[in-house]
Amino acid sequence: MAIDTGSTYTVIDPQVAARLGYATDLVATVPVTTASGTIRAPRVKVERVDALGATRRDFNVVVHALPPTLRLSGLLGLDFVRSGRLTFDFQRGEVSYEEG
Repeated sequence: MAIDTGSTYTVIDPQVAARLGYATDLVATVPVTTASGTIRAPRVKVERVDALGATRRDFNVVVHALPPTLRLSGLLGLDFVRSGRLTFDFQRGEVSYEEG
């Protein structure tokens, strides 16, 4: 996954959601603004997301296809990192996250 500080929501690819057993046909949708405009995308509650040394349980994620050329399973959005301190050290090429 990539960190996307411009994304309000954490996003996973529909194929990833399906492989993990999450159905998207009967769930609520949320408005999502993309480069192409605003769409409505399904939002599912996943059991757990582990990233950056942090864990979110019973966490809502948006299911939306990302461009295949990105070769990503998803995006970590602000909803994942909002409660802590996210630091990008470009000189060292490091990303760190501390729970707040």
